Amino acid sequence: EDILPSAVDMGLGAAAYKAVSGFVSVMRDLGESMEVSDPGALTEELVRKIGFEDYVADMENGDERVGYIKELVSIASDPSAVESLDSDGAVVNPATKTKAT
Repeated sequence: EDILPSAVDMGLGAAAYKAVSGFVSVMRDLGESMEVSDPGALTEELVRKIGFEDYVADMENGDERVGYIKELVSIASDPSAVESLDSDGAVVNPATKTKAT
């Protein structure tokens, strides 16, 4: 099934079209995973699919940056973090039950 118009119709060269197509494919897969995954698993899957951990590991301070990614996944995996979101995904102050500003 074609999910994108042709490269010509989009006005893209072959490399740009391949990149856009890959992005759309990842987003589609993650959209399907959202139905059955918790935020931590979804975040971890996104990091894996796009190779983000490997990408930042090669940067200056790569070990520190990889640590930040692991911390993000850990926080997203914490059930209390999910409980602090309303049905629209906005952060809710647990003490006042109002949206954080």
